[in-house]
Amino acid sequence: MISAKQAECLIYDMTRFSDHSRKELKNISNDEIKYFFESNGEKWKVLIEKARYLKAIPFVENILGYEWHSPYPNVEISMQEKGVVTKRLSEPGQFNILPYHSSYKKALEEREQAIKMNNGAALLSCITHGIAAIENYITRKALICNKGSDVPLFDEKESRLDIKLNDWLHRMVGYKMNQSPASIWIDFCFLKKINNDFKHEGLDTQAFSYSEMIKTINKFRTGVAKILFILNQKFKDPIPSSVVRGVYLPDVF
Repeated sequence: MISAKQAECLIYDMTRFSDHSRKELKNISNDEIKYFFESNGEKWKVLIEKARYLKAIPFVENILGYEWHSPYPNVEISMQEKGVVTKRLSEPGQFNILPYHSSYKKALEEREQAIKMNNGAALLSCITHGIAAIENYITRKALICNKGSDVPLFDEKESRLDIKLNDWLHRMVGYKMNQSPASIWIDFCFLKKINNDFKHEGLDTQAFSYSEMIKTINKFRTGVAKILFILNQKFKDPIPSSVVRGVYLPDVF
């Protein structure tokens, strides 16, 4: 369960930023958001209590997901962004509308598993998929810029995520991720280091104390979910409801 204040902020963010189809709700005040729900039969205090228990928020929360399965052999599905075809499927298979979201969704599943089973390996998998989601998002934006330009703007061989989130991001939208509130960037760097240590130095999953696990799990909100939230904001993309919710995950203790 989250606090009443967190639940209220969750409702505001879900209404203003998530990927629902009610465009008239995107730039309205808190009072106007309250009025919208009240006028549609949702009493504000009752709605907050539902949100505290992580119930779906009516009218504004997309619960359909972003991974589709197509059984059709002769139907072509394609996605475009800024006039560039980013993916195409012309035979039965899975079609991911937001590739980074698949990694993020897996990170959430592994986070839940780490909590339920006190499992350090699941927590490391959560971190790996969370960092992968962030890298997938920013790298894809850069590749789309390259495809839309006569001269490549970004070095596709660049592997350092710090460079992508600061130099690349600044060139695309005029913002560096390390300009964010200190806790967000510090927590991201904390998780990124664990990920790097695990991949390159064989971090020992057998020596993961519960206090370390708790500290690490609680950094997921700021170090992964909030980073994705900000990235979507800067590129003016509608934010998946799971990312909005990720910012308001309950404390683990």
